Amino acid sequence: VDDDIALPDLPQARGLAGTLFVHKVAGALAERGAALAEVTAAARRVIAGTHSIGMSLDTCTVPGSPKDGRIPPGKAELGLAFDGDGDRLGVVTAAGHVIYPDRQLMLFAADVLSRNPGARVIYDVKSTRHLAPWIRRHGGEPVLSRTGHSFIKARMKETGALLAGEMSGHLFFRERWYGFDDGLYAGARLLEILSRHADPGAVLDALPDAVSTPELNVPLREGENHELVARLQAGARFTGAREVITIDGVRVEYPDGFGLARASNTTPVLVLRFEADDADALARIQDDFRRAVRAARAGADPGF
Repeated sequence: VDDDIALPDLPQARGLAGTLFVHKVAGALAERGAALAEVTAAARRVIAGTHSIGMSLDTCTVPGSPKDGRIPPGKAELGLAFDGDGDRLGVVTAAGHVIYPDRQLMLFAADVLSRNPGARVIYDVKSTRHLAPWIRRHGGEPVLSRTGHSFIKARMKETGALLAGEMSGHLFFRERWYGFDDGLYAGARLLEILSRHADPGAVLDALPDAVSTPELNVPLREGENHELVARLQAGARFTGAREVITIDGVRVEYPDGFGLARASNTTPVLVLRFEADDADALARIQDDFRRAVRAARAGADPGF
């Protein structure tokens, strides 16, 4: 399909938009007798309307849809998005609710564990703290991993896990599949699960959720991010922390949330993410991390 639509001639795509067939494009493809020109024009309008497709589902809109991102009534029940090389899945409900990959993993885990009780499910340190209890409740064993494709694959091989996922959208199935990340296959598995229910949006919205930040990136000098994380691991103290996990940076578990600071695998930035039961708890956890990062940077602005 990519070749037929000839997306390489669209300079705005830069390789990212080729497989982002949100429901406008998919709908055109599905229509009996839809002309190729119509599909191409729809793809062009998607690119022109979002400018940086694939970077954030929060900012993606569909031609003819409201600016809040909701799918127009009667058009579709679900929106799927894929990155340029097709190995990541994005999901949005008809009401415009983005279902982030850690919550997608909950649905996939429940499905896999229904056939494989006791199986291990891997998730990365950026994922929601609701995953571990969810996996246990459905009869599985949660396994926390470092962020990164190679680390996830190695952990799957080491543990024999049947399923793994990253907050970045990479999902790895070893049950009925080959253990690598394939966004199109993950989308098909999602449709298989949701096809058993009359209201897909209600199923997705019912998954446990929390107040959280997106991934926050603090630019630093080359190598400084690793030095800073090492100092946090060695000496930082966090008020009210229940557990401090250091397999990949510092993930601090609180009774009502978590905070994460880790060094990016690819760029000189400090990566942070926060989650909590409510906005007040989220602000308190962020303040605790600001204090710790400021101390580790000898009083310098923590940058977030």
